[in-house]
Amino acid sequence: MRFIICLLAFVLISISVSFGQDIENIASDRPGQANNVLTAGKGVFQAQQGIQYSTSKRNSRETSILQENVLRLGLTENFEINTLINIGVALDVGMRYYIASQKGIIPATSVQVRLKLPHIFEYADYLAPEMTIINNWYLGKGCSITSNLGVEYDGIDPMPIGFYVLNFGFPITPRISAFAENFGEWSKGYFETKYDAGVSYSLNSNVLLDLYGGYGDNSDVRDFFVSTGVSWRIVPKQKSNKDSK
Repeated sequence: MRFIICLLAFVLISISVSFGQDIENIASDRPGQANNVLTAGKGVFQAQQGIQYSTSKRNSRETSILQENVLRLGLTENFEINTLINIGVALDVGMRYYIASQKGIIPATSVQVRLKLPHIFEYADYLAPEMTIINNWYLGKGCSITSNLGVEYDGIDPMPIGFYVLNFGFPITPRISAFAENFGEWSKGYFETKYDAGVSYSLNSNVLLDLYGGYGDNSDVRDFFVSTGVSWRIVPKQKSNKDSK
């Protein structure tokens, strides 16, 4: 917890001397589990919304439907505040800071910190921090590898949970992109891994549609899920005119 507080202080001090970037098209964390290395951009409001159907089978089959909203607001080109709202389940608030662009084999890097707020919906009894280091390697011709590595707390158990995502993204057409990824988490005496893949369609520079699904088979528990959603953003008029030139 002290480390995360120190990191937040470092980020806030660094913002005034950092350099961000303008991006022509929306860069979303959907589809998939991996967070994108980029921030929303100065003055940009971005929403990532989806619905997920999941089924899990051990001795009996259980199903659930999760409606998720991620809201992001860029305060500078490389710093944003964001919130994750899983309707009826959890509310997280946090920030993302874009640290550096790719230089050769050294990846583009950003860091995201969030807090799960207690007693908002179902389960968290305590503030539960989460920190993710996000890396991206652009491979050329629209292909890229994105990794997420982090640690989180669930708000109930004091034991930290490690997690990872390894994502490979590639274009199919100028408007359609696809991805495949492996992701998982671990704690003391426990490890699970899952896989998913899907596609996204760029309706225009500010709207992205997606569809993906995945599965896992861990300790005799079989999981399957499918998700669809939309990402959209509102770009300030002055910034939009600048990017169009």
